[in-house]
Amino acid sequence: KNAQADDLLWFGFLHLRRGDIAKNCDTSLEKMKSYFQCSFAGQQTAKFMKQRVEHQKRQVQAVGSNQDDDDMPFMIFLATDETDRKYRKDMLKMIEHTHEEEATVDSGNGKKETRIFKPVRALDIDRLIMEVLKQEIERGNVPERYENNQSVFLIGRIIAQLAVFTLEQRKDLDCDGCNLDKVEPAFAQYNSLTSQDGDEHFFKIREFQQEKWNHLIFYDKTQLLNNSTNHQIH
Repeated sequence: KNAQADDLLWFGFLHLRRGDIAKNCDTSLEKMKSYFQCSFAGQQTAKFMKQRVEHQKRQVQAVGSNQDDDDMPFMIFLATDETDRKYRKDMLKMIEHTHEEEATVDSGNGKKETRIFKPVRALDIDRLIMEVLKQEIERGNVPERYENNQSVFLIGRIIAQLAVFTLEQRKDLDCDGCNLDKVEPAFAQYNSLTSQDGDEHFFKIREFQQEKWNHLIFYDKTQLLNNSTNHQIH
């Protein structure tokens, strides 16, 4: 939408494995709500979110009530093998409640308007990857055999490498009740970069992501075949 392209480079990734090992890790909405509240409870995280909300307020005041309040959101990509559409939608909504703030602002012409500002946006990355794959197949850029769940899973794994943090809830060893230790350093780093004057911080963000891109690991499909077999897109 209206978000700065450089800011969209700064995103998080959440991988939820439910399906065949759901009993090994509680990923219920109630547990995940507690998980997010704890993981995003750090001071640097709160500072980052507050800056996003304040920016959104200024945009509304400058442009008027027609301005989207999701300008410059922090994106979290959700990847999951869950086939229940309601669960997926509820997860996205729950994530977007993180650090949301209700406030009354001047929306132009002296009019006051109360709205909820959301500094976080969540996206079902599996669905997006599948949509892009289908488009590229139709254009003749990708062979038809790649239109499958395994391709989606592997592409998601590559995207996760570019995230500033990757959260996982999928088995006994990756089923923490809180991951403040992963989230807080990412926002602390961003706050440090953006403390610089002018556009310098945008260049720093680009350099940071370019360095990650230069060291991407492109997975061999055969190596992860067993891990991705149950990853479903519905």
